[in-house]
Amino acid sequence: MTLTQIYAALVRRGVRCFSGDYDLDTGADAVVVKLGEAWGLFLDDRRIRTTAEEKVAVSHELAHIEEDATYGIDAPAALRQKAEALADRRQIEGVLPWRTLSRYLRKGLALWDVADAEGVTEAFVRKAVYYWTEQRGKTA
Repeated sequence: MTLTQIYAALVRRGVRCFSGDYDLDTGADAVVVKLGEAWGLFLDDRRIRTTAEEKVAVSHELAHIEEDATYGIDAPAALRQKAEALADRRQIEGVLPWRTLSRYLRKGLALWDVADAEGVTEAFVRKAVYYWTEQRGKTA
């Protein structure tokens, strides 16, 4: 899934996107907020410096919306963890599915090469490898 496809999915859902210098109390690089039936996605320009970081941040927030896995700032830790796990799973399966990742791994590419090829961060590729191999039991 490309960054353009991610933004297209947000537009189809009617999500309004905002970018600026936000003090997001959460330490996050992006957040989604739902007010009534309207969604807003806020990207913190101070934290997102590359298109790879933008793709990872925006796809994660889209995953929260798709899974309906959002929570308030004062939500209990267990609810936050569950919502983040659901969003991580949806994000990884959409952005770096096993079929794609396993092709790179079989070729013996370094994780930074995979990240570069897919337009994501190396940290995201590491998270995807862990998810697919350790949590889902896949082998290349």
